Amino acid sequence: MHWLIDGHNLIGHMPNLRLDDPNDEEKLLAHLVRYKARTGQRLTVIFDSGAGYRPGSSKKQGGVTVQFAPPGQTADQLIARRVRRAKNPQALMVVSSDRAVQTAAR
Repeated sequence: MHWLIDGHNLIGHMPNLRLDDPNDEEKLLAHLVRYKARTGQRLTVIFDSGAGYRPGSSKKQGGVTVQFAPPGQTADQLIARRVRRAKNPQALMVVSSDRAVQTAAR
């Protein structure tokens, strides 16, 4: 199973994380790295671009792939595109409360 995670969307739903925290992405990533270590699941977290991000870049941290949306695109768009292009979309688990992303995942 490959998890595609809408990073800022998930931060907004976690009780101990806040979107107005300047370190919210790193804190979420720490949670995801621990989850990856326990489960071995393949995780990709996608964030919208912002002032402190390298737009359009990706990196790996603790086995978790982190991707930042390029200018003019959103994490939602990237996730929906990845789902549409997947050779085996049933092997994807999408984490987002955004309706457009949920529709693309279905």
